[in-house]
Amino acid sequence: MAPPPPYTPAPDAPATPLDAAAARTLSTLVVDLPAQYDSSLDWSVYAHDIIFDDPVTVLRGRLAYRGMIGTLRVAAAVATREATFELRAADRVAPLLLRTVWVTRVVLPRPVEQGAAAPG
Repeated sequence: MAPPPPYTPAPDAPATPLDAAAARTLSTLVVDLPAQYDSSLDWSVYAHDIIFDDPVTVLRGRLAYRGMIGTLRVAAAVATREATFELRAADRVAPLLLRTVWVTRVVLPRPVEQGAAAPG
């Protein structure tokens, strides 16, 4: 697997200055998220009341988010030959709001004409 990309601002988001905590959190996400199907995340950077919001679902709370990550790991292991998480960008868009832009790519066990990708 390729090394994580360098920290880049999320597109279309007004960047706000980073304090030490936000910089640490973003640095952790840049390393953790691409490896989420293979290794544990550093849960210390996630607030207990995290809100995960993407085009498919909205989750509230760290426990719900951990459950989703666990479900995705199982689905990736059972239903795909390969799953990769590509972190495209990460930025702070408000004092208490970090945003990541990502794509999950999978290789299905049976060939299909086009690959599958899930943006978030």
